[in-house]
Amino acid sequence: MMAEALKAVTPTLREVAVWCRVSYPTIRAYRSGDRRATPATVTRFAAALRRHARLLGKLADRLEREVQGGAR
Repeated sequence: MMAEALKAVTPTLREVAVWCRVSYPTIRAYRSGDRRATPATVTRFAAALRRHARLLGKLADRLEREVQGGAR
């Protein structure tokens, strides 16, 4: 469970590009500041961040349940 949670904590830029429906070079250009995202891309990114936050919350809940149940 810990390994699954650690993998989910830090998505790759390639994963973020898929979430935003843009290419990998485009997402890299956004990160470096060489390009500005369109409002539609920003909206998709915000929605993806919310989905990711829910996923992380669920993983955190599972980890806590495992600890409370004695799992290692």
